[in-house]
Amino acid sequence: MARGDLADPETLARLRTARAVIFDCDGVLVDSERLFVDTELEHLAAAGLAIEREDYLARFVGLADVDLFPAMDEAVRAATGQALGRAAFDTMTARKVARLERELEAVEDAVETAKALGLPIAVASNSGRTTLRKKLEWTGLAPLFGEYVFSVDDVENAKPAPDLYLHAARALGVPPHDCVVIEDSAQGVRAAVAAGAMAVGFTGGGHADRGLCDRLTAAGALACASRHKDLPNLLRGDAS
Repeated sequence: MARGDLADPETLARLRTARAVIFDCDGVLVDSERLFVDTELEHLAAAGLAIEREDYLARFVGLADVDLFPAMDEAVRAATGQALGRAAFDTMTARKVARLERELEAVEDAVETAKALGLPIAVASNSGRTTLRKKLEWTGLAPLFGEYVFSVDDVENAKPAPDLYLHAARALGVPPHDCVVIEDSAQGVRAAVAAGAMAVGFTGGGHADRGLCDRLTAAGALACASRHKDLPNLLRGDAS
């Protein structure tokens, strides 16, 4: 569960002070990143960009769509001398949405964990508001979070800026430094740290590779958990 070498007594003591938990959505609550990554790699390959999966995960996962297109376009231009093109990006996005409707599932134990934490909870995602709500509804998670669902449309700047986590903490009525953020991307961890929150890396999504925990802790995560059902114990200060 938590990386033993990171879940030291000081870390556990800090996590025990949590008064609220804020979840990222994609790759943490719903197993969408696996679908996104597979589709995006296929489209980038068709555009002439051959990229290793681990490199792709480090560079692109966690970016909002407004940042993802220019990042992908720049990478394709550098590799091929040709633009990716907005039409190709929009086709890729439509295919991702179609796959979500057919295949999206909650990450194992996400529902049960959200209920078991015993703390106020919220979702803060770089997704747009409509798409975020749909993902939570399709997977049965929406009722658990009620009105505390926040998207990139609610703030001026997407992650890795701290805006979303500051906004979510303010809505919960809990200071950011008393919030634990559960994140699966370095972009998201940086956003949590910039907001002054405690970040825990989640490595249980279908897209996770062996280097994910190292990338998350390098970005500032205090510990990593590979299963949702380990989070309640971790936040109670039990690393066993």
